[in-house]
Amino acid sequence: MPGADVAVVGLSASAAKMPILVEKLRAHSLTPQQAWEAGDLDVPDLIYFLESLDRWGGFYWEIDLDLRRQVVALLVQHGQKQLQQPEKLSPAVRLWLADYYGSINAPECLALCESILREQKEPKKGEDALTFQALERMAWFYRDQGQHEKEAEIWLRVPTSIPDPGWWQSDALIEAARAYSKAGKSEEARRLYVQVPKFGDGWHTAMSYYDQALPLLDAGKLDEAKAILSKELQAKENSEIGLIAQNAWLASLAYRQGKLDEAMRHGQIVTQLGEKTQLPNASVKSLCTLGRDIYNRAGGWKTQPIQSDVKELIIKTNPSQPDQPLYARFQIKTYGAQTVIAIVDNPAIQARVLPIDKWQKSGLEAQEEKKEVVLELHRKSQNIKTLKFVLLLKNGTHEFQKEPVETKINVRIQD
Repeated sequence: MPGADVAVVGLSASAAKMPILVEKLRAHSLTPQQAWEAGDLDVPDLIYFLESLDRWGGFYWEIDLDLRRQVVALLVQHGQKQLQQPEKLSPAVRLWLADYYGSINAPECLALCESILREQKEPKKGEDALTFQALERMAWFYRDQGQHEKEAEIWLRVPTSIPDPGWWQSDALIEAARAYSKAGKSEEARRLYVQVPKFGDGWHTAMSYYDQALPLLDAGKLDEAKAILSKELQAKENSEIGLIAQNAWLASLAYRQGKLDEAMRHGQIVTQLGEKTQLPNASVKSLCTLGRDIYNRAGGWKTQPIQSDVKELIIKTNPSQPDQPLYARFQIKTYGAQTVIAIVDNPAIQARVLPIDKWQKSGLEAQEEKKEVVLELHRKSQNIKTLKFVLLLKNGTHEFQKEPVETKINVRIQD
């Protein structure tokens, strides 16, 4: 039986069709509810399905959380007889039941997890997915209830339940530290964070540095935050993804400070590591994207401090209303709140640069400013066919803007 290490309970005759049925469910061409209503699933089949999952709750290491919980929901709805004696269910089925109950904030989650842990007579050797996830689901339950001290206490049971050194220990310490932080116990959190690097996991060490730096970043204490983020990882495992995380955050910090050369250097490291490293999860992939975006944005500001999609303006006159002024508008962006001057080579034409205060900023855009450039042409200037129009950024506030910067835009007037 694929992925299972326990005996199948009550395997029904229809279980022979399960491989084909499972593929339909995984492809979302059929829902568990539809399969139940069609008579293709019964309670023993649901149990078989859950026992067939791999130890992390997926098929072939691909986890479909919604599908799994839909199957469990059917078991909860129709399998009350079996659920009256949960101890007769395999630990794996109890774990996925606990996961479902936790997702709906039902206390049955805790009882099922404790029943799994009671059966673990001795501390486990090496990685133990069942024990870890039972404790994890209990911790998540208390987290969702806002009981963060209790959450931290559950996480701290991981090192004693699975005492062999491994990622699970440093992961549990970080989660416990985060829980203590939410509970307002910053000293307890700090005591746990400083223990993380000794496990030699680059990813978790980088995460512990970031968690400690985050309050400083929020308080604007950027140099203090940088000192923490720059600490050596000393990683024995996951060194590449640890360096990806560390350099992505350092790139973001440098970009925020206007140190674009430094931002580009860290962003380039992230990009190079991402190209040669197998990225294990979405979090690492998003950090690679962040590093690459910072590298590109920082380079763009260095070569073009005033940015606009407009390279040429074409203004059409209106002969039937020769006394009405003509207007042309377009937007520009700068890095930071800079003063931009508009210069036109004809005094009869007015040019203004106006701030745009209300625009939705997100992520890296927080360091950018948008402005609207307005050209106003009156009748006496409408016989002009072309003119030179220059945007000037003079003595900007960032190191790469100390020299005057000009952006030239051609303007053509058509009848």
